[in-house]
Amino acid sequence: MGSKMIIITSFFIFFFYTKNRAQSMKEKQKILLNYTLCDCLSKNYFKVDSTIVLNDLSLSVYMQEYSFLSFETAVFVDSLINSNPYPNNVILSHTFSQNSNSNQVFKFCSDLIESNKLIIKKLLKE
Repeated sequence: MGSKMIIITSFFIFFFYTKNRAQSMKEKQKILLNYTLCDCLSKNYFKVDSTIVLNDLSLSVYMQEYSFLSFETAVFVDSLINSNPYPNNVILSHTFSQNSNSNQVFKFCSDLIESNKLIIKKLLKE
């Protein structure tokens, strides 16, 4: 009877540990994707309008609050964004505004993250 109880208890401990770890990984992936979006927006809004002064400290907050976001992770995210530059002064789609100084930075960054989601998530597994 005692050994059955130990086995059952061990199973539940293992099950809940595995479940919590999976949730933790999903949380980390979401945070990393948000960090990447924030980085992409920061870099590309400045490119389309150099007069924009972003007093947004989000990137620093991410780095300070989440220890799994390392310097190497930040460098990788930067290289991903820099290797897919925002196409300045290019019409990105038929929905582009008639306004000459309009842009689609948010759409560009969202698409960039979606297309590289697996690569970004892989960072956490290395």
